[in-house]
Parts: sequence; structure tokens; C-alpha cells
Amino acid sequence: MATVTAAAPADREWTRLVTVIGFGLPVLVLAVVPPLQYPYWQWTALVLTTPVATWGAWPIHRAALRGLRRGDAGPDVVTALAVAWAYGWSLWAMFFAGAGTTEHTHPVELLAPRASVTAQIYFEVAVVVAGAGLALRRYLPRVEHHDPGEAFPPARTARWAGRWYGPVTLCLTGAATGFWCGAELPTVAVPAGLAVLAIAAPLAVTEAVPVAVAAGLRRAAATGVVVGEEAAPAAAAVDTIVLGRALLHRPVAVTGITVARGTAEGDALAVAAALAGHSPDARISALAGAAAFPPSVSDLAVDAAGSVRATTGARHVALGPPAALGVEVPDALGTPDLVVVWDGQVRAGFTVETGRHPGAAAVVAELRRLGLIPVLLTAADEADSLADGLDVDVVLPAAGPAAKVAVVRRLRADGHTVAVVAGPGAAHLEAADLPVAVGAPSVRGIGLPAGAPEALPGALRLARRITGTAEIGLAVALGAALVGLPVAAAGLIHPLLAAVVGPGVTAAVVLNALRLRR
Repeated sequence: MATVTAAAPADREWTRLVTVIGFGLPVLVLAVVPPLQYPYWQWTALVLTTPVATWGAWPIHRAALRGLRRGDAGPDVVTALAVAWAYGWSLWAMFFAGAGTTEHTHPVELLAPRASVTAQIYFEVAVVVAGAGLALRRYLPRVEHHDPGEAFPPARTARWAGRWYGPVTLCLTGAATGFWCGAELPTVAVPAGLAVLAIAAPLAVTEAVPVAVAAGLRRAAATGVVVGEEAAPAAAAVDTIVLGRALLHRPVAVTGITVARGTAEGDALAVAAALAGHSPDARISALAGAAAFPPSVSDLAVDAAGSVRATTGARHVALGPPAALGVEVPDALGTPDLVVVWDGQVRAGFTVETGRHPGAAAVVAELRRLGLIPVLLTAADEADSLADGLDVDVVLPAAGPAAKVAVVRRLRADGHTVAVVAGPGAAHLEAADLPVAVGAPSVRGIGLPAGAPEALPGALRLARRITGTAEIGLAVALGAALVGLPVAAAGLIHPLLAAVVGPGVTAAVVLNALRLRR
């Protein structure tokens, strides 16, 4: 029973739209094909248009009344007024201006003539505007929208234009009608005012940005990338990109463990897991999943090299490279990369395998093709090996988080717009114009899947496309308004042409934005 109730409104709207098309199409054909205009054809058009302009357009009229009560002269008000103007004038012409006689003809004119007959009727304009308005009301809400924040420049422009578009249209309609009436050309005044309303009815200005942003975010999610709202405009301005271990290294793998005599392997793994999650070093943090139930720790301390010291229970424990911890590894443990220490003794050693990602060189080359300057920022002991064979301009060794932040700030002070690619929580991410977090979403930047550096160029390209598509759609909508409204007010185009151009622009803008999904 609940399903039937929920589906009923949608079914009614679909029935309404089909009915409007069924009644309106004959009216349009009669108006644009003069040989089909039999004697008193205009009365047939009146009979068919009446349910379209009243019952069919009722959702538009109702929304317009609600908007007027709120003081909002939005697209519904403009559309409702266009339907009422076309239908009301046609009624007056039929009953009082001779348009209902058998001699009345309806020539096809795309450009409105200055010497039109007083008895011109516009039933076809009423049905086209009502049908387009209903179709847009039905299908635009089904297109995913995402309203970005003030950090997205096209959104600010669209909101400003959307606020003023309706009132300016209504003022221009009144001005055009009053001007032509004052010039003693009432036959131009009516079609000019109607053309202004008809071309402005579908408000493409408000659709360009949210549809483009939503389509871009959907495409990003399909590729495993997260694009924040601030990333799109920032990506278009970035000229320098700072890379490091988080992107260019393949995921660290723990390949072996050796425990000292008298130490249980499970005990060593539990202590390592308890400490590893607190280290920014990828080699150390790879041990975070070594145990399912690691013990709790206190008195936590992390040094510049990423080594971790803490207290668990009554033991003072540490995890890190032997040199960083200042301990000597027993011969029985070989030459491990990392060790676990407690009570002053090395209890276990771990070997980890890492290295540069095989696709790193291709990623850097692709970044250069995007016009970016790649800068390598990493620890001094691995800078040379990581940069070998990569087409990077600058290699900047940095010993710790503070040094990396200083490097990014220096690049920005030199006039560069900087993107930083690093692991989640890295301090120098927040110092960047565009943060790109590897392995985690970024609130104001881009989030990449871990171990997939090849996703970076595509993510940057998509972020740029989101901004470009939104700007193009907004420019087309505003351009159509800036050109179409004055031309319509000057009485240079027929209201029917204006009624077709308006929804056509909106459809073109939305369809172009949806191309981002591919």
C-alpha cells in the first residue's frame, strides 16, 4: 500500500506531461504549418490550449504563487507569467481583435515584424513554454546536483546571477512593453514582452554549476578518487607539485621477523602493533596490523625519524630503526630494518621491503604534460635513490615535518601555487594550496587510493575539467541571457523562437555537464 501511495504523485506528473504534449503538439503544428490552417482553426487551438495553460501548467502556477508570497521572483514566476501572457493575450485577440474570424491567418515568422497585425495569437507559445517548464521540472530534479560552497568561484557568480535574473527579467519585460506602447507600436509591445519572458523562463544560470560539480564528483568516486569542493578551482591554478615517498613508493611489506631468545613472537608483534600506528613513517606504520589486539600505550613520544617510544603496562617500549633508537642489534637477529625494544634490550627485528613504484616515472612525465613542475621532497637518506630516473626539477631533502612545511611555504612565497602529495596527517599538506592525501579523503583537496600513483594525473585533470565545465556552462547561460534578453526586448525575434531557445540552452548546458561522468 505504501508503494502505491509513493508512486502516485510521480504517475500524476507523468500523466500531466503526456497530456500537455498530446494537446499542445497539434496547436504547434497548426501554428507553424499555414496550409493546415482550416477555417476557424484558431478555435480548435483555443480548446486544446486551455487545459494546457490551466490544469497542465498548474504546478508551475502554484510554485509561482508560493514564490511571490516569499518575495522570490524565480524561474517559476517567469514561466507562469509567460504562459498567462501568451494565453491571455490570445484570448483577448480572439474575442475583441478579430482573431476569431475565418479570414485570420497565422504566418510563420522567426523574426518578429514591426508591422504585425493586432490580432496575432500566441497559443503555440503558451503550450511550448508550459511543456518545457513541466519537462524541466520533472527531469532536472532527477539529475544529481551538488551545490558547492563559496570557495568555488563559479558558484558565487551563479548565486549572484540567480538572485537577480528573475527580477531583472520582469523589469525588462515591463520596460520593453512600456517603451513600445509609448512609441505607439502596441503590435510590437506584446510580442516583445512575451519574448523576454519566454526566453528567460528556464533558468539555465542556476543549473550550470551544481550539475557540473555533481557529475565530476560522481566520476571521481567511480575511479576511487575523492575531490573536495576547493580542489577544482585550486587544481586549475597549480603550477608546482611536491611529491614524496607516500606517492612514489610502492606499499611497504613486512617480509620477516626474528625474535630474541626468551621472547614470544606474539608478544613482540603485539607491542609493535601498539606503537606502529602512531608513527608517520610508512615502514614503521606497516606493522600497525601485526596483532589483532595490541595493548594500550601511554607516555607516547615520536621523534623526527618516526621512531616511537611509550609505556605499556610496566614496560618501557620502543619501535624504530636501530640507528634511530641508538641500540646494538645482536648477531642472532641479523640486520633488521626495524626493531622492538623493551627493558633496554632488542626483543625482535623486522625486515621490510619497499622501493619506488614501477609507475613513478610515467606519473611524473604525465604531470609535466599537465604543465606542472614536479618537486621531490623526502628524507635525505632516500632522496637520491628515489629521484634516480625521475624527470624532477628539484630534489629537496627534508629531515622532518617542520622542515617540509618550511619548504612548501618557501615555494609559495616565491610565487608558486603548490600542490602537495603526502600521507594523511602530514603537516605540510595543510601548508599547500592544494593538498592531495594518499590513502585518505581530503576535506579541501584530493584523496587518492593508496598504492595507485597513476590516479594522480587523472584526478588533477578531472578537477580542472569540473571547473572548466562549470565555467563554460555558466558563460553559455549568461551569454544567452545577455544576448537574448535585449534582442527579445527590441522586438527582433518571435516569441515562439524565444520559447524554443530558452529550454534549448538549459538542455545544452545540463547535457554538457553530464559529459563529465564519462
